Amino acid sequence: MNRSLLEAIHLARRSVDLCTGFFVPIRQEVKELARAARRGVALRLVLPSPVNDREVRAAGRADYGRLLKAGARIWEVGGAVLHAKFATIDGAWNSVGSSNMDRRSVVYNDEVDAIIFGGNTAAAARTLIEENIARSREVTLDTGHHRDLAAISHKLSPTACKKRARLLRSRLVFHPRSMSSYSSGGKPAPASHPSPFAAPRLRNL
Repeated sequence: MNRSLLEAIHLARRSVDLCTGFFVPIRQEVKELARAARRGVALRLVLPSPVNDREVRAAGRADYGRLLKAGARIWEVGGAVLHAKFATIDGAWNSVGSSNMDRRSVVYNDEVDAIIFGGNTAAAARTLIEENIARSREVTLDTGHHRDLAAISHKLSPTACKKRARLLRSRLVFHPRSMSSYSSGGKPAPASHPSPFAAPRLRNL
């Protein structure tokens, strides 16, 4: 599932909406999300509110700054446990299942996920995203939540602090090898180009 989601984010042209119960992404997930936001894709992340473990919280928020600066919008759900795990991309590519965006889901856990192509499913997923956003608090660069990693550094040396965060994140790297929807030069087409997940293409699958 991780590879499929990364490829879908890599090919996104208009929008990426993602909801996950745990957010401690591996490095390549962060890179693909940031790249999507920088090329003009509307990136919305609905994530759980802070957990009690300060190190887990810090690891989860460690990438907020990078994503926010790239243009992503992030919400943290409050008042309830967020257990939903789904994504919808470009109004056509959808995933739902048990995988969180964390190392355990990629490496250790046995997960079950479904990939569904279709506008109706995408519309339903976007409705769920909007409902969760309505009861969430948006995180911005001004709120300072993305600096939580520094909040535990007074108890750890800078090196130890970084190592603790890395233990909760992954050093795995995903290399997209067969991306047919590149523009010339091996770079993704601009966001204004038609989505590779558009309906005319899907009808041929």
